[in-house]
Amino acid sequence: MELQSGARTGQDDSEMCCIRQVTLSCLGHALQYKLWERTPQFFVEVTFAEDRCLLEVGQGFARAAKVFDLFVSGTVTPCTASCILEDLAVADAENAG
Repeated sequence: MELQSGARTGQDDSEMCCIRQVTLSCLGHALQYKLWERTPQFFVEVTFAEDRCLLEVGQGFARAAKVFDLFVSGTVTPCTASCILEDLAVADAENAG
């Protein structure tokens, strides 16, 4: 497992900062997770082989970090990431109400 932080992309006010990065090996390929911040939003990026997805996970760091940790611990791939994020949103709504 590889953990990095502090990478930046972009040149203007909308630049994104990589807060956390974890790389795992899955079926002989790198499965990479990145938690990005572009104030005020947070994003989780999942890359596996040739597949990649970037999902907006909200404005709160605590929720973004929770989603990131759940993705990493569950070995979520780009193919299923959006469905799992939707399930987490439904669960959050049910727990709030």
